[in-house]
Amino acid sequence: MSDLQRALDFLQKCISIEKDFVWRLSKSDPFAALLLDLESDENGILSFCDEPYCCDAQLAGTSGSFTSQAQRDPTNVFFDVRIRYGRIIMSALRKVAQELSILRDQEESSTVSILSLKHIALISSAFQFFILTCISPYLDKGVGVPLNLRSQIIRSWEMCAGDVGFKSEQLCRAGECITALLNCNSAVRSELLRKYCSDIICVFEQLKCYGPGDMLSQYEDMLAMVPLQLLVCSFLGLVKPRSSAAPTWFIEISNGQFWDNTHLVTVLGKKLSLPPRSTKRMIYYKNISDQFFELLNSGKFSRKKVSLLFSLFCEQLKRINAFAWSIMIEDVLYKPWEVIASSSNFTWSSSHATSLCLLTLWSENRLSSQLLRESPRFLLVATVLLSLLPISSSDMSSSRNLRSDILAVIKFALEQVENLADFFLTFITDPSPCYQLLQEKRLVQVLDEEPQLYGTVVLSTLNQSKDELLGTKIEATVVVLKEFRPMLAGRLFLEIACKSVQKWENDGDLCGLPRFVDHCNLEAADIVSQRTTSHFVAGVVFEQLKDYEIDYFDPEITGLLVNLVEAILSSTIRHLSARRERMSLDVVTENAHDLQLHSVISQNAKMAIGLAGAVVMTARLDERNKSAITQLCSSLSSFIANISKLKCDEEIFDTMVEDARKLLYVFGEDVRYPTPPPAPPEEGITY
Repeated sequence: MSDLQRALDFLQKCISIEKDFVWRLSKSDPFAALLLDLESDENGILSFCDEPYCCDAQLAGTSGSFTSQAQRDPTNVFFDVRIRYGRIIMSALRKVAQELSILRDQEESSTVSILSLKHIALISSAFQFFILTCISPYLDKGVGVPLNLRSQIIRSWEMCAGDVGFKSEQLCRAGECITALLNCNSAVRSELLRKYCSDIICVFEQLKCYGPGDMLSQYEDMLAMVPLQLLVCSFLGLVKPRSSAAPTWFIEISNGQFWDNTHLVTVLGKKLSLPPRSTKRMIYYKNISDQFFELLNSGKFSRKKVSLLFSLFCEQLKRINAFAWSIMIEDVLYKPWEVIASSSNFTWSSSHATSLCLLTLWSENRLSSQLLRESPRFLLVATVLLSLLPISSSDMSSSRNLRSDILAVIKFALEQVENLADFFLTFITDPSPCYQLLQEKRLVQVLDEEPQLYGTVVLSTLNQSKDELLGTKIEATVVVLKEFRPMLAGRLFLEIACKSVQKWENDGDLCGLPRFVDHCNLEAADIVSQRTTSHFVAGVVFEQLKDYEIDYFDPEITGLLVNLVEAILSSTIRHLSARRERMSLDVVTENAHDLQLHSVISQNAKMAIGLAGAVVMTARLDERNKSAITQLCSSLSSFIANISKLKCDEEIFDTMVEDARKLLYVFGEDVRYPTPPPAPPEEGITY
């Protein structure tokens, strides 16, 4: 008989009772009966135990609790049978592992199976006894599966408490035995990890809690052996809430160290996207995604960490099944906001809160943000969120701030927009409505009601006139731009103002319309309103510049300022020329819209002259701005000449002409500005 077979036979004896009388002597205690049966053959025990073993202890007190002093003294009559039996079963398992390692290293057995299924089942059964006697008694309360759930015949055992050194010593021996079993044979390793992975994890994690030791490298090797799906199931089973609270060190493992391992979390996300064979794919994906959304709403775990794992799962789901990703994830994210943009019948719901929370968390994380960037629906949602600003919030007790989350999503979405000035100008001039979003403070708290992410939120459409709507959209734009860096925000304000004035040239004209016909119901009749809007936007945005530090020495900024001044002055000349022609030929008096347009353009021209003065006083000190200054002087001289030709007798324009002359005088000796061009011909001038 080989040494391996003898070791397996002894292992079989360790978990079998061959003599009936031991049941009576042990008072029906299974471990006492096993120990009594084994101790009756002292020679057999001594041949397999790898440490001195005392067989003189009398069997007593087998079902009560024990103290560390009683456990340390083998001659004490209260020496617990679990300690004595545990040493025997551990020695038997170590002997089996030793013999399997020897056979594994032999060249002739390297390609053959050296264990039958019967032997693997024997080792697996013996490992259950090993857990009950060598692992479970020494784990902290709340760690692992409780003994009363693991065994139906053990109900009165208590865990070892108080002596950390003794517990650490026993678990260290158990860890060494486990390491030997996992390394001796691949079939044994697969069987033990498949059935007892969570118990093995508890041993090494508790040893790591007691302090750095020699078992850390063995633990890392063990984790590398475990398939990721099995590892996840084991950890989820261990952190499942039970009647006993888990110790602090175990909570820290599940909440801290795991999430810091980016590679492990990434692999876990991939594994979650692989449904079991026995489950329909769509049902599985729906179940997983719903659980993630529930975790985000409840806040039982860190939303930031849950959203990271969810994004890694979604990334794999998008690659594996794009249809499931579209209907189960994208629709949940984007559809609540798309309904607002396409319908007038909507209210704030939990779906809006879930979507906004996840959009915010994904926007703030580098690993998950790519999912949003790749979606063409994301920018439309950001536009809807922009129309919700500004937000009135009186509830500071909710778990998340509605305004800050919306701003975070908008700011991230705008990072992928190439021309932000065009985006904001399109938003401002678009006739789509804005919405009112209120985060109200609840005066009455309903008992047993689950807390909401953003508290009580009221969403409604704003019924506004054109002017009120324009003001709301400009205010929303200013709120967002203030979230940018001051230099970038100032530059964007300049670009928006310049593009707004230049937009007048593309608004069409009234040339082709009959002269004395009412055009109130025609689209072309709105041109005056569009021009007023363009100049009004430029004026309001222009006023924001005083709150920002503009680097006038920067040639690029100087160029933008000069372009803005030139656009406003050119627009003013075209307006005055068309107005002069109309007043000299038509018998139709100016209406309210005409007067409003004239007033806005006049004020903008005045601000443009002031801006030109700021450019002159600073930019002229830098040689890099010489060409821009030359262009500015040309615009000022052209403005003076055309105002004089048009004979505009309004005081505001006389003041502007005088200010422009003073600015040109500053450069009288340094820059020779060209002769003013003639005024635009009166033929073909349009209003």
